[in-house]
Amino acid sequence: MTGIIPTLAQADELHRAIAPSQEAYDLIHTHCVIIATITRQLVHRQNALFVRRCTLPADAAELGGRQPASSAAPMSGSATVLEQTAQSLQSAQSMQLTGSEHSAQQTQPTGPASQSTQSADRDAADDNGVAVPAVLPTDGVSGGTVPPYLLDERLAVLGAMLHDIGTYKVLKDDGSDGGALSFDGPRYILHGLLGYEYLLEQGVDESVAQFARNHTGVGLTSAQVKAQHLPLPDGDYVPMTLEQEVVMVADKYHSKSIPPKFLTAEAYAAKAGRYGEANKRQWLELVAKYGTPDIPALAKRFGMRLVQ
Repeated sequence: MTGIIPTLAQADELHRAIAPSQEAYDLIHTHCVIIATITRQLVHRQNALFVRRCTLPADAAELGGRQPASSAAPMSGSATVLEQTAQSLQSAQSMQLTGSEHSAQQTQPTGPASQSTQSADRDAADDNGVAVPAVLPTDGVSGGTVPPYLLDERLAVLGAMLHDIGTYKVLKDDGSDGGALSFDGPRYILHGLLGYEYLLEQGVDESVAQFARNHTGVGLTSAQVKAQHLPLPDGDYVPMTLEQEVVMVADKYHSKSIPPKFLTAEAYAAKAGRYGEANKRQWLELVAKYGTPDIPALAKRFGMRLVQ
């Protein structure tokens, strides 16, 4: 570690230092707050699943086809989990945590004696015939698979607060003259790299700056940079840690379009499909891995429109 790990207050200062106008700050900083909120929810779900890993039935969907004691390499959703995710995306939002379910989750035993209760939870199926997961939704997030280790919530949330800081540098109209904001479309792909370079210039540690560099799409590889003739230096722009990956996933649920909007997992799957079936499948694997947050509730909370 050669740089600083900013506090959340310092992250806000970094935004204010680079924002060309209050309008630009409001758009981009608010987006980062939203992504940090979704990131925290996804991390809570991952860590809840990790804590429960030894109490789950061997065939639990949350294990992703693994045994509880398997090794610590980052995993993609198994074929079974992926199929269930694809089948249930349209109905996933109906599995939200009610007040009574939340209370039950907080008091639910986690020792071996609770396994019979968990098995009973799994006897039901949704409208598509998909088995109900053994672990009730966590912080509004349902589904997901057990991660190989506990995720660092503080680092992930900090990374989310700074992941799009380079977007200030790709504004065509930045609001400084009181006019409407707009983005420079051809240069927008550079925002991750520009944010990464800005954070390093400000003395931010590489481990944090990488959140800006490695969040575009569902992971941008060197082959894709070349094939699409993108104006980026040759290289892989993909998450290096699960914390970076969860921010990349959270980022897909909200767009800085003007006006900004939320997208459900299904809506982003359709968007990802425009870049090929492999891109869409990669997104579905990420949804299977991290679970589905309650995006309609977040859209309502932030007063923004929702694309389903």
